[in-house]
Amino acid sequence: MKSKIINTAIILLSIVVLLGYMFFVDGVDNIASVFLKANLWWLAAGACCMVLYWVCEAFILHASVSCFDTHMRYRDTFKTTMIGQFFNCVTPSSTGGQPMQAYYMNRIGVGVGYATSALLIRFIVYQIGLTLFSIVVLIFKYQEFAAEISGFKYLIIFGFTVNTVVAIMLLIVGFTKTFAKKVIRGLTKLLAKLHLVKRLEKRLEQVDKEVDSFHEGFQIIKKHKMRIFVMLILTLFQLFFFFLVPVMIYCSFGLPLSSLFTMIAAGSCVQMASCFIPLPGAAGGAELSFFMLFKLFFPSDQLSTAILLWRLFTFYLPILVGMVFSRDLFGKKIIREPQENLEL
Repeated sequence: MKSKIINTAIILLSIVVLLGYMFFVDGVDNIASVFLKANLWWLAAGACCMVLYWVCEAFILHASVSCFDTHMRYRDTFKTTMIGQFFNCVTPSSTGGQPMQAYYMNRIGVGVGYATSALLIRFIVYQIGLTLFSIVVLIFKYQEFAAEISGFKYLIIFGFTVNTVVAIMLLIVGFTKTFAKKVIRGLTKLLAKLHLVKRLEKRLEQVDKEVDSFHEGFQIIKKHKMRIFVMLILTLFQLFFFFLVPVMIYCSFGLPLSSLFTMIAAGSCVQMASCFIPLPGAAGGAELSFFMLFKLFFPSDQLSTAILLWRLFTFYLPILVGMVFSRDLFGKKIIREPQENLEL
């Protein structure tokens, strides 16, 4: 009975979030008018890009789980992926996705340690993939964007710096556990002196535990170099599909496509600049970043419609689909017969 109440609460929460955004942020009338103006076939292609993004994510997560002495069925991996998509959208800074994924993976028989390590490996690979993608974009398009967009260099320097620092810190923790502990413990003590962290001793214990767990997971990565390489390539394809969504929206307006790479580069910059904004769905920051970059492509009278469509694909759609997969998230533990993994 308790699990049914929790599952019902999740559905109601997601409906409230959706309706709240639709009425107070985007407007139901605006959403309806969008579909009357745009080419529905190109919009369907945009939806397919999001589906391919999720499929890539599921394959990457499945490969990550396969690094350990455990198994998951592909249908369970895809469900885990969509649970993560849903909770990433409805929680600040996407903080709810991984804990809910780990909970579900444990519920279907994957050990908590294995689940956490698999999700950590996937996070490392994603950060490295996004950083590599961003480096390529900045090499070829920084000067062009900086010349055209006021304040671009500050936006991108912030986003690129944060993503790069995260990726480097993950690698430092993976390769040098002792040094990483000293650095993180030192930062934690500094935050405690500034009264930003309470119960210092407990926090330091948590730091040691998390660093040890992460380091152990990273050691497993080094034993599966080819698998990790395949995961990285899949991540690059996954990001490519995500960055294609604005291109599909652009084409749905009947506008001539002059440079596919430039638009994909702009999508990469939007993701770089907004992925660490501490609000559900990076609300506000995501729209602002999209506006700054894509005003180079969309006519001014169509830009607000493009932003709305982009949010429909990248925010509303994951919530709607993820809600379906999350409807029975809580309940009794389910032990299923494992399906053989495909070797990557």
